[in-house]
Amino acid sequence: MIKQFKTLAFCAALTLSGSALADARQDLKSYLAGVHNFSAQFTQSVFDTDQTLLQQSSGNLAIQRPNKLRWSVTEPDEELLVSDGQALWLYSPFLEQVSVFDLKQAIAQSPFMLLTSDDDSVWADYQISQTEQGFRITPNEVTHVAWLQLNLVDQLIDSIIMLDSQGKRSEFKLANFASDVLPHPTSFEFKVPEGVDIDDQRQHR
Repeated sequence: MIKQFKTLAFCAALTLSGSALADARQDLKSYLAGVHNFSAQFTQSVFDTDQTLLQQSSGNLAIQRPNKLRWSVTEPDEELLVSDGQALWLYSPFLEQVSVFDLKQAIAQSPFMLLTSDDDSVWADYQISQTEQGFRITPNEVTHVAWLQLNLVDQLIDSIIMLDSQGKRSEFKLANFASDVLPHPTSFEFKVPEGVDIDDQRQHR
């Protein structure tokens, strides 16, 4: 999952006025502040530049603002991504390895992680525009992700689409979206399993 946290450039946003962009930014921030926390099941489909299906996976997602995330892939291979508010932990049972990332750096590099943040200085690194389906988030600087699209149906997050800088598209279809149930606090805690290698990539190292 962390491999898909990359950044991009959003050309369509350039055609919008500064006022429209500011309105879209505030509308998205207000929407996320309104849901505050949510959980859902997801199915992910990844397509190449020719729209050929490359892979599919499924799992569960929970977010609690600010800065807490649990992304659990259950099929076909287990993988767990947890933000505890301070660090981002990526655990692969198959590889028996945990990678640890600085949370501020992860949010700065990923439009997806922006959904967990209420930090104005972090939001300033992105352009937000409104679309017929919802909102498009585009980093100001080109890195790994070109843009992220948040689609709403009846004011619920229906799907999330992410395009990387190489043209690969990931579509996350959400089901059983719930914003009225507070996730259990331990959902955003991570304890390193015994015998697992730790790859600590935080800035203080």
